[in-house]
Amino acid sequence: MNHFKVVFAFALIAIFLFFVLGIFLVISFIMNAASLEIELQEASNFDRWKPFIVIAGILGILFAIFNIYVTLTLVTLKSGKKNDVVAEMIYILGLATQGEVIQKSEPQTEDAVSLTESNKSIFGLGYDSSNLWTYKGKKATPIKEPTKS
Repeated sequence: MNHFKVVFAFALIAIFLFFVLGIFLVISFIMNAASLEIELQEASNFDRWKPFIVIAGILGILFAIFNIYVTLTLVTLKSGKKNDVVAEMIYILGLATQGEVIQKSEPQTEDAVSLTESNKSIFGLGYDSSNLWTYKGKKATPIKEPTKS
């Protein structure tokens, strides 16, 4: 599955939905404020919900604009040309090292792994003496078998 295509599709759907809903909320607020009498606004609690309706409409439109930025970023990333996103990724992740290849040692058996390895770990995950990932925790076991519904 290509995650960029999925994010792109959801961003396009979000642009449409949030823009339409934001515009709908703002227009409905304007129409209710202009056409309803004050007694009807009080009876329907519109007088108390005015700020929330306007804020929700504005936030919907702002989120649609943010999703437009996300789709434009994904389109520029997919174009294959020089762009800032690729430059930032190279800066954060670094360039691939060429030259020395790290040789991996043989995997250790459970008896050969010392008890002090991965002592600075969380839930038993950590590094061993040769800087390889290790797991020294207990495996989770369910209390009983799950039943089929």
